[in-house]
Amino acid sequence: MEKIITELLDIHTPGEIEISDTKTWDYIIEFCSYHELYPILFTKFNHLLPPEKQNLLKSAYYLSIARNMVLMDEFLKLKMELQTRGIQFLPLKGIDFLNTIYPDFNLRSMADIDILVPENKVNDCEATLKALGYKKILGGVKENYWIKYHCHFMYGKTSSGMNIHLELHWALDFKRFQNISFEHLWTRRRKITAEDTEIYVLSPEDTLIALALHQRRFHKPLILKNIIDGYLILKNYNIDWGYLMDTAYRYRLRVTLNLLLNVIEEVYGINFKHIKDSLRVKNFADRIQNKIIRNYIYNTEMFTNYHIQKRIYFYLYFFLYDSWWELLY
Repeated sequence: MEKIITELLDIHTPGEIEISDTKTWDYIIEFCSYHELYPILFTKFNHLLPPEKQNLLKSAYYLSIARNMVLMDEFLKLKMELQTRGIQFLPLKGIDFLNTIYPDFNLRSMADIDILVPENKVNDCEATLKALGYKKILGGVKENYWIKYHCHFMYGKTSSGMNIHLELHWALDFKRFQNISFEHLWTRRRKITAEDTEIYVLSPEDTLIALALHQRRFHKPLILKNIIDGYLILKNYNIDWGYLMDTAYRYRLRVTLNLLLNVIEEVYGINFKHIKDSLRVKNFADRIQNKIIRNYIYNTEMFTNYHIQKRIYFYLYFFLYDSWWELLY
């Protein structure tokens, strides 16, 4: 089974392993549903899919493409408005990745739009979003809750018959002791081309940090879509490990970065020993991280059971910070 998963996660080669039994296909489809990998599965294995599975995955694949196109169009509209109003911003994750590290725009699904702005520009950006038809989503709690316990607001609208969600970030992590400032990230930004227009995005190193910090949010623990993102960043860029280490120590990100490297190491077989030695994470924490990864990343119970997902996140929560007293902050 792991051989099949390994081939699935190598997005640069066509699928060649023939799978004859329905049970294995059921597992792979559940696996890809949880890890949000339907586009990769269909692209690589559509010629091998049983007829009864092909329609399901074909529909999911083309829905993903349509959603990516709508989200990109919405982002470009927002980009023009923010630039007109002189608001600096950096798109996060999907907008960047689909136009840089993925060989095919259709290989990665986008769930929403994520942008990062200076904290003192959040209100100005919100006014721009409202002018574009977005409404703030507070999820039944007060705005102060989002400010105190999160690093973003959520907004929604309907476009082309689809529900569009946007996360407006003012930081990469919850407000703790010291967060990486927007100004620091802005000085390290890089320029890319997306849909024939130039946009600024995070540096590769800061993107890895953002992916590592994303693990602290309760969503889908150990989701491999983000791990593929991390792997492709490492594959496509010459990483400044010195900067990454300095940042991990300065902002107390060593353990959460260690987890990201551990999952990439488990899935892709890359040896990060030298890097992990520099992080100096306690052996106990490193062993527990690896045990959780190996016990659950391929576990079918996690794919559909929300309570098990919560339990895994609870376990990981104690191994995402450089010291346990940070959990009380």
